[in-house]
Amino acid sequence: LGIEHPLVFSTVEGLIRLSVLVGYLLILSTSPAVRRVFAYHGAEHMTIHALERGDPLRPEHIRKYPTAHPRCGTEFLVVVIALSIVAFSLVGRQDPIVMVGSRILLVPVIAAIGYELLRLGARYRGNAVVRAIMLPGILVQKITTKQPTDEMIEIAIVAMEQALRADGQPVPDDGLDLERPQMQLGPKGAAGGEPTDDAAATDETIAPG
Repeated sequence: LGIEHPLVFSTVEGLIRLSVLVGYLLILSTSPAVRRVFAYHGAEHMTIHALERGDPLRPEHIRKYPTAHPRCGTEFLVVVIALSIVAFSLVGRQDPIVMVGSRILLVPVIAAIGYELLRLGARYRGNAVVRAIMLPGILVQKITTKQPTDEMIEIAIVAMEQALRADGQPVPDDGLDLERPQMQLGPKGAAGGEPTDDAAATDETIAPG
């Protein structure tokens, strides 16, 4: 690029990396299937917001929360890119082998620091300075999350309840009482075997037309 100053070079490199990430996400978001995934992503975040604030896990209570969340993986990527600008500026312009090697070696360190900063930022989110620093990650989540339907929120609620049980955490009593039909397996269970008549009938019922 013809840029000699290490900090300027790393900043330009980081901005290019961030532009590639945002552009890729924007292209992905044009797909209806991906937009549906992003809506489920939003439902997950909204449900976590409600759980953290002690609200009932019901769509009418969850609907008021934003789809962005301060501990999202998308925000983690933005934090990592920002940290890489600083870290790689310390390495400066070196031989290509040294520059490539430094990036490979520093990525785990940067990721670990970014994870801890994300946790710390979530803890002090009420601080105006922290909110300003983390704002780029929230803005990128405008791409990776969409407003979900009530059915998507219900699925997020069930997933949250199952995750809490698996983690040994108490499940709120005021959530949805949704029926969870079990998948019918053949005589050999999930490992194999021919499906029973009932299972075959179920497969035919849910098969796409």
